[in-house]
Amino acid sequence: MKVRYLLAMAAGVLLVAVPEGLDSCGIAPPAPVFSTTWGPADPVGEFAKGRIGVIRPSNQRRYLVGAYRILAGGSFSDEEAKWLPRWAQTGTSRFDHPGVDVWKEARKKIPGATQIYYYEIFRQRNVNGMYSSYPNCLDDAFATASQTLEARAAKWGKDSANLRDWLAAQDHVFSDCSDGKAIPAAPGPGMDPLLAADREYQIAAAYFYMGEWEKAREAFESVAANSTSPWQKYAPYLIARTYLREGTVDNRPEALREAEKRFDALAKGGGDMAAAGGRLLDFVRVRVEPATKVKELSAELMRQQSGEKLAQNITDFTYLINVLVDQQQGKAEEVAASSDLADWLLTIDRPRPDAAAHSLDRWQKTHQAAWLVAALVHGNASEVVAAARLVRPNEPAYDSAVYYGIAREIATGHRDEARKWADEALGQKLSLSTRNAILSQRFALARNWSEFLKFSPRTAEPKLVNYDDAEVEPDARSAMRGIRFDVDAVGAFNRQLPISNWLDASANQALPRNLQLQIAQAGWVRSTLLDRRENGRMFLERVVKLQPAAAAVSREYLAATSDEAAHIAGILLLLRRPLLGPTLLFGSADAIDLGKEQGVGHGTLGRGSGCGFQNTAEAKSPDLEFLTPEQRTRRDAEWQQIVARAGVGSSYLASEALRWARDHSDDTRAPEALYLAVQATHYGCKDEHNGEYSKQAFTLLHQRYPKSEWAAKTKYWYQ
Repeated sequence: MKVRYLLAMAAGVLLVAVPEGLDSCGIAPPAPVFSTTWGPADPVGEFAKGRIGVIRPSNQRRYLVGAYRILAGGSFSDEEAKWLPRWAQTGTSRFDHPGVDVWKEARKKIPGATQIYYYEIFRQRNVNGMYSSYPNCLDDAFATASQTLEARAAKWGKDSANLRDWLAAQDHVFSDCSDGKAIPAAPGPGMDPLLAADREYQIAAAYFYMGEWEKAREAFESVAANSTSPWQKYAPYLIARTYLREGTVDNRPEALREAEKRFDALAKGGGDMAAAGGRLLDFVRVRVEPATKVKELSAELMRQQSGEKLAQNITDFTYLINVLVDQQQGKAEEVAASSDLADWLLTIDRPRPDAAAHSLDRWQKTHQAAWLVAALVHGNASEVVAAARLVRPNEPAYDSAVYYGIAREIATGHRDEARKWADEALGQKLSLSTRNAILSQRFALARNWSEFLKFSPRTAEPKLVNYDDAEVEPDARSAMRGIRFDVDAVGAFNRQLPISNWLDASANQALPRNLQLQIAQAGWVRSTLLDRRENGRMFLERVVKLQPAAAAVSREYLAATSDEAAHIAGILLLLRRPLLGPTLLFGSADAIDLGKEQGVGHGTLGRGSGCGFQNTAEAKSPDLEFLTPEQRTRRDAEWQQIVARAGVGSSYLASEALRWARDHSDDTRAPEALYLAVQATHYGCKDEHNGEYSKQAFTLLHQRYPKSEWAAKTKYWYQ
């Protein structure tokens, strides 16, 4: 049996680790990522090869460590690169345990074994009324138990009494992973020697999982004294780990010191336990001598090493930053003084009051690329901006130098210089995230309508989506393909442009057809809310040209010969296709398919925009300097009317349908309009008039058209 599996089983995976994040509630659908904020989109490829993109204070610390190494002239081997996105420790999530799955499958092969569906690996502690939990049995313990079970089955037979006895004892051990207190029975007279040796180990492991450290050590001492036990040579290692677990779980520094001595002896002693002892010696020293270890790790992280070692060192380094700085007051200066890496990382992602001055001072003294980036992130000194202009496109700092340099030019009012710099940068080969970041800057600097349109469309990162406020890999359904609008362009269209600009954009070849169609659909809704039939006709004709399937549902509106006829045709179309709205949506690549029916009433007037409509529509966007005062005046007047009518879209549409149906009782569309009005008040957002309109539409429908299909579908009205 492999040593690493024996160690994992023997130790019961005693390693203390931080649980992975648990799922949260109220998660929104995946959204596109245009410019990454957590880290690189391609850490194994572009990033590891030196194209590190724009460094942001929000980057995860492991990528900041990687960026610093590259900026300092280092590189990553192909093997190291594969480990950059990974944490060194695994098996600490409550739900993802391949080892547990293997163990459950192994048990199924044993005749008569009771099926167990779930193992809780976390054990809860209560210290003075304060509850916490820690991962007690990690994945390799179950995987190793599976291999041991298979080995014992091969030796004794699947139907043997020995195997059933062994499995029952192991079930006792794993029951102690959570809140159990089961100790397997001691070996009896005449017991098979191998079974007895395993039982000694199982008893020790059970005490360990229960947190009975002294008893666990005594039991492992018995294992060490048994020269016939297959576990004997691992006993010193296992005893050391009891001290490690006691020190970490019970927060006992003296136990950690003892663990350090024992692992140090193992590491220096050679043999099978040397490598395992050395790994855990590093683990202990991270906790026993944190300030010293920060300095050691800083140096190690600048050198190439195995990928697994790199991942562990990054984990330890960022753990220490968290413990010494984030969780303790007054340690930041001590940590920063330990190494240039620590100083730079803390300056970037945890800026102190003098971050600008400190960054500038460090750059002036070292002229290192990393400190130039930090000085650009936190300050706008002219000499730093001038230095940023000298960074060449093939240098790792280029993306950050350009992005922050342009930002500093904008902040100091040098808009023409910023435009020229952005245009030059966009002519270079950039990562997609960097290109989108600079496109956003150039968009904010647009001098005219043509530039506004030119810099509006973006391509989202194909390998990432924003899910529950985290940048993660998409599944097949959530992958973001196609050209879209980012939040700045969406905000500008929704709040800053008059409808005349919408009309031009809906047919402007500077935009791809999918975005033209989105603009045409939302522009038509705006025209309907503004009672502008001619504008509405132009928008809807454009919709039909771009989306021929919309012709049937658009026919009534386009055939209308009066303002009143066009108005009610528009109200009916909005009720029949309630996902239509007067605003563009952030990150959407596809327009509404008007050829398909939608859930009646759902999302009335803008896919949920009726709730908090004004806040949703007024997304953040730069001021458009090219708009004339007259355009701004028209825009604001239009916006006020749109908000007045679409603020709670269900009430507006229901009231308009009611008003028209009362005056046109002989129109064959009237019963459908009343039915749709009731549905809108049911599924749409509510205001003080919602229930009133719902009841009136319901009553009128059943009084005038009691035998219609629409009355049969409308059994209730809604408050």
